[in-house]
Amino acid sequence: MWSYVTRRILATIPVLGVVAIVVFLLLRLSPGDPAAIIAGDNASLEDIAMIREQLGLDRPLLQQFILWAMQLLGGDLGNSIYLSRPVLGLIVERVEPTVALALTTMVFAMLLAIPMGVLAAWRAGSWVDQSIMALSVLAFSVPVFLIGYGLVIGLSLELEWLPVQGFVSFAEDPMRFASHLVLPTVTLGLVYMALLARITRATMLETLNEDFIRTARAKGLAEPRVLLLHALKSATEGHGAGAADWGRCRDRKCFRHSGHWPPDDRGCVATRLSHHPGRHPGDRHRLCAGQSGDRPGLSAARPQDPVLMGATITAAQPRQRPGLLRRMRRYPLPALGALMLIALVATALAAPWITAHDPFEMNVVDRLQPPNEEYWFGTDAYGRDLFSRTLHGGRVSLAIGIAVAVASTLIGLLIGVVAGYFRLADAILMRVMDGLMAIPGILLAIALMSLTRASIGVVIIAITIPEIPRVVRLVRAVVLTVREQVYIEAATAIGTRFPRLMLKHILPNTLAPLTVQATYIAASAVLVESYLSFLGVGTPPEVPSWGNIIAEGRLYVQIAFWNILFPSVFLALMVLSINILGDGLRDMLDPRLARRL
Repeated sequence: MWSYVTRRILATIPVLGVVAIVVFLLLRLSPGDPAAIIAGDNASLEDIAMIREQLGLDRPLLQQFILWAMQLLGGDLGNSIYLSRPVLGLIVERVEPTVALALTTMVFAMLLAIPMGVLAAWRAGSWVDQSIMALSVLAFSVPVFLIGYGLVIGLSLELEWLPVQGFVSFAEDPMRFASHLVLPTVTLGLVYMALLARITRATMLETLNEDFIRTARAKGLAEPRVLLLHALKSATEGHGAGAADWGRCRDRKCFRHSGHWPPDDRGCVATRLSHHPGRHPGDRHRLCAGQSGDRPGLSAARPQDPVLMGATITAAQPRQRPGLLRRMRRYPLPALGALMLIALVATALAAPWITAHDPFEMNVVDRLQPPNEEYWFGTDAYGRDLFSRTLHGGRVSLAIGIAVAVASTLIGLLIGVVAGYFRLADAILMRVMDGLMAIPGILLAIALMSLTRASIGVVIIAITIPEIPRVVRLVRAVVLTVREQVYIEAATAIGTRFPRLMLKHILPNTLAPLTVQATYIAASAVLVESYLSFLGVGTPPEVPSWGNIIAEGRLYVQIAFWNILFPSVFLALMVLSINILGDGLRDMLDPRLARRL
């Protein structure tokens, strides 16, 4: 154990090095001169040069990095340019609100997500499961800033129940401390609730297929006890961890891994599985409906004649694949998501022929008009038709989502295959991927956007780079599993070359998880583009993307709410349809979930 912990701690050193290099390069390559900002507008060139010398900005780039890293290791984070205060002190001041928000968000999300995920897995395939998953996917599909705006307007501005902003220390006033945390906790917790509910459902579905769960039900345990004491405990400890050691259970109705039933309170073996009360053979056998407890699995008598056995095998008819309509009835989610996505794509592509107004045409006389016969979605602050701009915005979001999904999947596939098959490359590449994943994706995208002029191509690159490590980890995990299979060893032993081995045996095993991952990446890319545009660092302002439309309309939300309503609905529907399609594909392509459903 200690050797494993030591190895993991040592593995963080190169990860921290990658993070330091990336952060330093982003800071140094970003436009602007820190010395000029510190000196002010009225400073002379000599003053700026003196400040650059004091900060070490006149030295070579490598020396700057070494100096910066040494100061960082010594705890000297420098002074804030805008506040003229030590950065370390500013960070310490923000520890309490950050930790408090993180803890309350985690607790809120878990209290909602775990019961929802358990219930959805228990009723897998039913209307309960579909409703819970639709609700969780909807919460994940709505941009978090729209949830925050809605809560602020409803609970703070209209009802005046909660403060809009600010923070009060717990030591100063616990009640005001809690009231300031409600809005951000609910806003962030709804998003993480959706993610945790989906993870809980998937893990519970796998656990409910285990033998020890079937045995618990056959033993007569109540269903809530099976779900909470056995299935949920095993799922939270890691899939299969609870089944590996049944003897750890403290309840007498739990089972030991030794293959014998524990005695009941009377000192006898549990009689509920026995054909004769009071005795039981002690060996565990898989039980079927109508089968006696002390008998092994029943099967029809098999002919001893090899000819008859061969005839029986050859007479077996191959199982036919279900048709399209039957698949749609069995898996309604991917069909629903595909239909919604096709409708949105068709609407976006046909925007020039559907709309009657130019999305760039301004008409100040008709500014901030509510929805009417001429302007179906109303007009914005410049008199532009919101219906036309919303439909054309779908083209931008769709193009960014597809481009990011394709680019990150292809690049991640290449890196993941190399990392998973070659051990030396794995040690290097995965440390770089871990370093990139250590940086929040939205911050990395903002930093990349600041390096050059805003454009749709730059937005695609800025969103693609944070998504690549996730694809790499997925592909690497699949390749590591497939690489140890017997047929791969046999193909290598007979001299199969690496390109053929990859194309014929390894890559096909990655297609199913990559397809599902690509749908999630496309949905995430659409959301991140809206975040960047909403913050003013995404697509150029003249491009009618949904994020830009919402950012322009937020200033008039109380007098012209339609400026953010309609683009928000289309944005949520686009992300919702992609996520529903991805969830459905995961259930279809995963054989374990397919059997459960």
